[in-house]
Amino acid sequence: MIRKIVICFMLLLPCLSFADSDQANASYFDQDPMGWHWNNTPDEPEQQDDQNQPATTQTTISNDPMQHLKAVQHLLDEAKAEAVLNPTVENVKNYMAIQQYVMNQSTQFANTWQKTLAYYPEYNYSVNHPTEAATRQIYLSQINEQKVGAAKLLAQNNGLIFFYQGKSQETQAQAASIADFAKLYGFALIGVPVDGVAIEAIPDNRPDSGQSQRMGVSSFPALILVNPKSGQYIPLAYGYPTQDELLSDCLNVVTNYQGEGE
Repeated sequence: MIRKIVICFMLLLPCLSFADSDQANASYFDQDPMGWHWNNTPDEPEQQDDQNQPATTQTTISNDPMQHLKAVQHLLDEAKAEAVLNPTVENVKNYMAIQQYVMNQSTQFANTWQKTLAYYPEYNYSVNHPTEAATRQIYLSQINEQKVGAAKLLAQNNGLIFFYQGKSQETQAQAASIADFAKLYGFALIGVPVDGVAIEAIPDNRPDSGQSQRMGVSSFPALILVNPKSGQYIPLAYGYPTQDELLSDCLNVVTNYQGEGE
């Protein structure tokens, strides 16, 4: 790259303009008389507004890490494009060199990441979320207990309204799972077929007499958690969740979406 710049600079040298040598060497007596006496005073150079002066540009290397990273990525992409479109040994070598630099930086980052975790274990995910097989099973068992406890806690004061389209084959297949979930964890369940087609797997179906519109339900199927005493309700799930996903949804409601307990 530097070699190309130097060559271009050398090619431009003959084009640079210089003052005419004959005019530069002209003697005083070869010129017209100058001065106020001869009514031939030289014109003063016009004062140009500084605002009209072209701004002097200065190329600097940015110390901004974001700009630096973008520049490296640009170099890598540019070298790759050149190597693919013009696959000479030199071009491929240049791409390999830049790629090797990026890989070395990535490796150094990964190694430093591990070193940092050794000094600051509070940022280590595995401290609170075990990844080893035996401890992982214990951890998952504890989380599942939290989910089940959350579902049973909600079932004490809340019921479920299942808005669905009975003509949907997917919903027909899912209905039994919804009914089993409600029975297993003690939820009262009411089905509301918005298209008027009731599914037998839902033991208690009621016609939609405007409930879905009043509750703002426009996507189906929808499982709504309702507190009959307070009249409050919140969406628990939309679509086709598994029973484990419904348990996670219950835990999210109980913890106000703060995630799994530690």
